[in-house]
Amino acid sequence: MSSQQRDKTEVEYVRQQSGGKEPVVVGYDFMNINYFGNQAEHIVYMKNAIDWLKNKSGVVTFSWHWRNPFGAPNNWPTLGFYVDKNKDNVHVDLNQLSNKNSKEYKALV
Repeated sequence: MSSQQRDKTEVEYVRQQSGGKEPVVVGYDFMNINYFGNQAEHIVYMKNAIDWLKNKSGVVTFSWHWRNPFGAPNNWPTLGFYVDKNKDNVHVDLNQLSNKNSKEYKALV
């Protein structure tokens, strides 16, 4: 069994290098979903995952490398993914995620 993270060019690379075989498992990451508001792109992303599951009989995995929504450095390409604990505000009170009025909940949604 082989696997590949979502990028179609990477799946195509595996197909070319293996003589036409495709990975069984394809992983998708929600990392950019809350930072890049291109809804059309996210819809295509989800349709690709559904297509892989239904039409390729593949296995789909999801992960979410959550970017820090508070004090996130605004420099590409990290945009809050890599932060410096000594200078960036990285505290997120996870207990507040169920409180609909909290800044943590609003940032998550």
